[in-house]
Amino acid sequence: TLSGVMENVGDSGVSKNAGDFDREAVVQKFNDALVAGTKLTVKAIVAIKSAVGHKEEAVKLQQLLKDLENDEGKMKDEGKMKEIFDQINKAAESVKELDLEKDAEGAEAQKYLGGSLLNISLAGWLDKKCLEYGKLLVEKLPYEIKAKPMEIGKLKPVLNLAKMAVSEMPKQIGNAGEVLKKVADYAGTKGIPFPSEAEKKEALKDEMPVNSDKELVNELST
Repeated sequence: TLSGVMENVGDSGVSKNAGDFDREAVVQKFNDALVAGTKLTVKAIVAIKSAVGHKEEAVKLQQLLKDLENDEGKMKDEGKMKEIFDQINKAAESVKELDLEKDAEGAEAQKYLGGSLLNISLAGWLDKKCLEYGKLLVEKLPYEIKAKPMEIGKLKPVLNLAKMAVSEMPKQIGNAGEVLKKVADYAGTKGIPFPSEAEKKEALKDEMPVNSDKELVNELST
């Protein structure tokens, strides 16, 4: 998995710390935020598409989610991850055009959208964390590569992935924010409760990648 690949980055003999930069911890959090945020975004959009009866689109996105869950390693390659981001953003753009008041009727639709509200709110937070830690990696990793060129094989893929995330994540964050507002507005009119911090933490724990140290969960309420 991507978690396993990145977990080994700190085992090279290069000092983990450069000033206040703990490379291993930052890579872990970047990885966790990228993997969990991507999966939660897809889950949220699947729920919205299901709520409005767009079954074919929901099935396609559900397959993407299964692929990601079965092989998190797909997210270690910046090219493949860029393709995934493009798919997600295209789906999010279509969600922004929906009229949920008109198209999402009945108890089942409300149940779908209640779950989507939890997932998209978490995804937006994770995307911001991914961007935060991605920027730190883009800033710091070139110095580590220069100091220890023998480690370029391990560090360069992480740097490339971080660069891609820094470039692409702002668009995904913007789309997630607009989708969240749309679903939150619907929830407000239907009396659907907003997720508590405790519910968010439990959901986040469930989405952490294999081999995650769960440290990112502790940042949720900070």
